[in-house]
Amino acid sequence: FEVDSPSLRSRKENDPKK
Repeated sequence: FEVDSPSLRSRKENDPKK
């Protein structure tokens, strides 16, 4: 799911495959 959270954004940057 797409959520505008700082943790999710950072994790997404660390995991581009996610």
